[in-house]
Amino acid sequence: MKAKRTWQDLTVSVLLAILGVGMLGFWATWLAQGDLRGGIATIENNQFIVFHVTAEAIAALLALVGAAGLWLRRTWGRAVSCVAGGMVVYATINSLAYSVKNDPALTPIFVVSLAVVLVCFALLGSERMTIRGQDESVPSHL
Repeated sequence: MKAKRTWQDLTVSVLLAILGVGMLGFWATWLAQGDLRGGIATIENNQFIVFHVTAEAIAALLALVGAAGLWLRRTWGRAVSCVAGGMVVYATINSLAYSVKNDPALTPIFVVSLAVVLVCFALLGSERMTIRGQDESVPSHL
């Protein structure tokens, strides 16, 4: 089913697509550099890094699927975008903890990523309120 297309949906679609491609690109570069030295048993910060990479890859893929859903005006696009956004918020905050301590050059990238997702949430929320305001009528006796 197709939903009404708004400028908010289009903006969120583009932002999520950029974010998803950026996340996948980051991890693809990381893997291409041979940073998964011990295979899936690679330990980084006393944790198996493959779980973190997998979670971020899933978040990135969901961001791309949500972006496509919004772009194509599918009703499920909004829900997928919100789930992806929540996953990206968690992953970004988690990654900020690493970057602040170990690689400060990455910190601005994570701060911008977090800001992008929060802007996406605000745009999706503002568009939703507009639709509700137009669709719902207030009884005349109130």
